[in-house]
This record gives sequence, C-alpha cells and structure tokens, in this order.
Amino acid sequence: LYKGASMKQTLIALIFSFSLLVPSGGTGYAQDFNKDEKWWRKTAEQGHARALPNFSILKKSQGGARDEIHPPMRNWLFKTAKQGDASAQAALGFMYHAGLGAVQDYKQAVKWLRKATEQGDANAPFKLGFMYEKGQGVIQDNIYAHMWFNIAASYGNTNAVKKQNIIAKRMTAADISKAQELARQCMKKKFEFKAC
Repeated sequence: LYKGASMKQTLIALIFSFSLLVPSGGTGYAQDFNKDEKWWRKTAEQGHARALPNFSILKKSQGGARDEIHPPMRNWLFKTAKQGDASAQAALGFMYHAGLGAVQDYKQAVKWLRKATEQGDANAPFKLGFMYEKGQGVIQDNIYAHMWFNIAASYGNTNAVKKQNIIAKRMTAADISKAQELARQCMKKKFEFKAC
C-alpha cells in the first residue's frame, strides 16, 4: 500500500496533519506545522506518491505558494509517474487540477489522470468524470462524464455511482446507453479504444 514508505512514518504524518484540523489537544499532539511537514516529506521521499499533495496542501494552509514543493520531491514525483506508477500519475493529475504543487493546468491533469485510469486507479476516472461534467480541460460532455463515472464505479469508487445517477437525470435514455457502451469498450480494449 505505501510502496516502501514506512507505515510508522505515514501514521506519524497523518497524526500531525489531523492535529492541524482538530482544536488543540484533540489528538493528544500539539499543532506543529514543522513536524507535519517533516513527516510528510519523509513519507514522500520513501515512495508514497499521495504524500506530495498532502505536503503541498500543508504548505498552502500555512500561507505558502501553491507550487512550494521542493524541487527534489517534485522531480521524484515526475520521475515516478513517467516510470508508470499509477499513484504518482494520479497525484500529478490531482495536483495539476487543483494547482497544488504545480501551476493549474487542466490539460495536464487530464493527461495524467488518463494514464492512472489505464492502470486501474479508482480515483482518477472519478476526477475525469468531474472534469467532463464541468468542461475543465475538455469539452463539457455528459456522455463522457457518465462514462468516466461508470469506469470509476467499476474500479470500486462508491462516490462514482452517486455522480452517475446525478448526471443521468440530465441525459436521455439513448445517451445513458451510449455512455455505458463507451465505458464497456474502453475497459474491454484496455483504453486503446479511440473514444477513450
């Protein structure tokens, strides 16, 4: 699950992060941005790709710039994503989408989220569905939004089913059927289908 990152380091990072959200004393740990940063950095440096967005959010919550991820950590994330790590690819997609740790760039977000989806990341197609629903980096299209939510649901993302139902209310029966067929084709052909 943590790909080389020490479970202890990750848990410590989570404890300190949670202490930032809970009134003082709620976790038994004092709020300490420096300790939180230290443990998220250690976790990220040991290979846990999802630690980087947490680190970036932490920096932003302290009033820092959105792109305040240290260059070695950013380089590590890009390198890991280019080597095909689905968690790193999804993390890049989320970072580009939100402008956390990178300049906001919806087209780059779509690129990395598609790569993560191809490898079975359940959160990446959910975000793609959201982007198609809103027209962020892509042409707004409810059929494709439904298709991506369908794929996310098939990967086990429970929130995707709720989004599918919401989108379906704005679609015809023929559109829903088309979206479902596109999702089947994309998954059957391992996303090498032209419509994916």
